[in-house]
This record gives sequence, structure tokens and C-alpha cells, in this order.
Amino acid sequence: MIFFFLLIFCYLAIFDFKKLSDVGRGEKLFFKIFEIEEELYSGQIPGVYHLYEYKFFSPLLAKLLEYARVFGLPPESFIPRLRGHLSRDLRFEREVKKLYFEGVAQFIVIFIISWFFKYFASTITSSSSSQYSLEALGLQIMGPICFFAAYTHLKKKIFGPFAPYFAAYYNLWALMKMGSSTGEVLAESKVLQLKPVKEPFKSLHHKMIRPLKAWEQKGIPILPLIELVIEELWEIYDQEFQKFHKILKVLSFLILALFYLGAYFMLVWGTLGPFLIEMKGPT
Repeated sequence: MIFFFLLIFCYLAIFDFKKLSDVGRGEKLFFKIFEIEEELYSGQIPGVYHLYEYKFFSPLLAKLLEYARVFGLPPESFIPRLRGHLSRDLRFEREVKKLYFEGVAQFIVIFIISWFFKYFASTITSSSSSQYSLEALGLQIMGPICFFAAYTHLKKKIFGPFAPYFAAYYNLWALMKMGSSTGEVLAESKVLQLKPVKEPFKSLHHKMIRPLKAWEQKGIPILPLIELVIEELWEIYDQEFQKFHKILKVLSFLILALFYLGAYFMLVWGTLGPFLIEMKGPT
């Protein structure tokens, strides 16, 4: 039973993480961008490209390439920048992947040590006590489940809100750069439909709204401001990734301490406790 659980645990740790991590698709998208750049810089007209799905990068790039193909938006104005940010994102994701597997490796090592200790201690002491064994196994089963659940929940909670802001701000920038009408810019970008209630999106969006209204009413150019806001959004995105790394380290430590070390001490006491009590004898 223990061996079977270990196999299941290894499967979940290694193969299921591929479903949680999009690094492979992100790398394919990164190299696809290089191919697109080579085509465009050789004088070819932007076409319809098959882009690998990766976070918000794929739909964002597809939309901007559509603007380049239909309205003549210069590809060199957005492709190198997106490629650079994608490269940074992939670097962060690789670090997350490394932290994830380091945590899983620690879980597996403690799991193996715990049950090998129980086996050898039971052999040496001739004890067949299974006290706390089920409880310890239950903790070790709950550990990875909590780890996976917390990982997916935190990642979605932290990075999920970024997608609509990147889409709205980049659409706003592209439409203004192409000289679209006021109504088309506001309708297509959907920037006024964003209703942030939490920081840092609230303060960042506030920087955009007042100049946007001035542009709408008086035609004051705000394209440089939009570019600055987009860069600030990328900076916030990077900071959130760094924060997520720290959270993942703390999460891994807590799972290890609460579930695996807790289970280990339960097995130690469950195996040696009766033996020590028997040695002590009646008082």
C-alpha cells in the first residue's frame, strides 16, 4: 500500500505538473515569435499565424498581429517588447518549476525515510505496533493534495487579474497608434469597462482614466503615457512573480513541517513508544 501511494505521488508530482505549468508551450511560442520576426523583417506581409497557447501572451500577440495585417501597425513596435517580456516570464516560470520539484523531492525523501525507519525500528524492537500509522499516512496523502491545491489557487489568484489589463492597455495603445477614431478606440480597447477594486490595479488604472478623458474631450496626445503605464504593469507583473516565488517557498516549508515531519514523529512514537513503555515497566 505504501509503495503504491509512493508511485501515485511521483506520478502526480512529475506528470500532473505539466498540466499546471505552461513552460513548454511558452517556449514554443517564444521560438514562434522569432520565426515571425524573421518573416516580417525579410519584407513579408504579416499573415495568419498558429500561435501556441500561453497565458495572455497568445491572444494579445494574435490581436496585435491582426492589427499589423489589417491596419498596418508596425510589427517592430510591439514584437521585440513582447518577446522580451515573454522571455522574462519563462525565466520566472522555470524558477517556479525548480522550486516545485525541490519541494516535491523533500516530500518524497521524508516519506521514504519515515517508512523505512518504521520498518527497521519494528524489526529491531520486534514490535508489530501500527499505532498512528494510518494517521501518519493520511497526513502524507493530504500533504501533496494541499500543496497542489494551494499552488493552483494562488497562481490563479495572483496572475489571473493581469490578462484583461494587458489586453485593454495594449489594444488602446495599438488603436491610438493607428489613428483610429475616439469611439473605435474606446469600444475596441474596452479600457473603460475595467473596474479595478484592489491595488495595484486601482491606482494604475486611475493614472490612465483622467488623461484618457482629456484625450477624448480635447484630443491631447497620451500615447507616451500609455506606454509608461504598460511598462509599469509589466513591472508589477514581475514583482508579483517574485512574491509568488517567496510564497511557494513558505508553502513548501509549511507542508513539509506540518504534514511530513508531523507524520514522521507520529511514526517514531507509534513504533518506539510501546517499546519504551515496556522497557520502563510498571512503576
